[in-house]
Amino acid sequence: MAPCYRWHIELFFKWVKQHLHIKRFYGNSANAFYTQIHIALITYCLLLLMQRKSLIKGNC
Repeated sequence: MAPCYRWHIELFFKWVKQHLHIKRFYGNSANAFYTQIHIALITYCLLLLMQRKSLIKGNC
């Protein structure tokens, strides 16, 4: 594995820990891991959209 790829993986997990607040994974399979990451990303994006929409409405 090239060092560049390892660095990207490290940065990804750092971002996940800082923004998605996943404390533990609830499965041992790869599918469980990906499902939990996807759900956390969707939730993060929805909350970000709601926050931006509420800021736009508040300024008008």
